[in-house]
Amino acid sequence: PKQVVAVVDGVTLVATTSLKVLQDGDTYDALLQIAHRLHDVLVSLPESQAHLQLHIQTLFEAWWKKGLQEREKFGRVTFLISLQKSFTLQKPGAEIQ
Repeated sequence: PKQVVAVVDGVTLVATTSLKVLQDGDTYDALLQIAHRLHDVLVSLPESQAHLQLHIQTLFEAWWKKGLQEREKFGRVTFLISLQKSFTLQKPGAEIQ
């Protein structure tokens, strides 16, 4: 499992970096497929993998800001996870920006 988490974290880092250099008019079908897989990972992650959860959420926040396809799906799950965390933290609202 540790190796799997490391690989998923690496894929997330590459996807986030790729998103940063994406230009208008570029095709991003492969990146969209990766985002779908990471979405599936995100919704199934246990709280013990908070660092990976945060990295995927960061990717989806950037995805939302770029206005890319499926932004509603990825943004919604990121918002809901942040909202859920805010209820369990001692400083509610810190997760939601």
